[in-house]
Amino acid sequence: LASEEFASTLQKEMLLQRLLDPVEGDYDFMIVDTQPLLGFLVNIAFKWADEVLTPLQAESDAIESAALLLEHLQHLYMMRLNTNLRFGGFLFTQINAQTILHRNGMEFAREAFAPYAFFFESIIPRSTVYPEARATCQSIFDYRPDSRFAEVYDALAGEVLSGSKSRLVSEMNIKAGFLDEVFEALDTIEQQTEPTPVLRMEASGNDY
Repeated sequence: LASEEFASTLQKEMLLQRLLDPVEGDYDFMIVDTQPLLGFLVNIAFKWADEVLTPLQAESDAIESAALLLEHLQHLYMMRLNTNLRFGGFLFTQINAQTILHRNGMEFAREAFAPYAFFFESIIPRSTVYPEARATCQSIFDYRPDSRFAEVYDALAGEVLSGSKSRLVSEMNIKAGFLDEVFEALDTIEQQTEPTPVLRMEASGNDY
């Protein structure tokens, strides 16, 4: 609906920038959380932003979306939407490292995207603690300040603030056929990890 509403707006890609410019000087950092859908609203955030940080689940659909995002960012650069935009990195989130699915997903994503993007060392684990904190309208630092769940976000903040491994989108140089390679490889992995059907024999009244 928002895309349709602003379709006829002049310089619509500057909307967010015009709204936030008057208050940028009041903050050291400003974070905009966008919807996980490439489109108009996300593009105006990319136009305004200095850097993009992308949460990534270690599952096929999310990895496919991440590949689409990288190619989309390169396309926006070629359109000169924001020539100074940096990609801060991928952040693995909602991870259960005890599962083969997530371990394999993280390994695959690192191999596929390492030539183009940085991965944060901090990994956000899957836990009910985070939604519990949101339900009480508290940050994780207030809800469980001395827990490992707070520590991982503290470590992440340090990585983000260092900014040492972010890279310009203009330097990604994503190769031709990148998306096809990722999608085909994911299809192969999914076929290899499909559960084997198990036959269950029901006892009959004639069994002894």
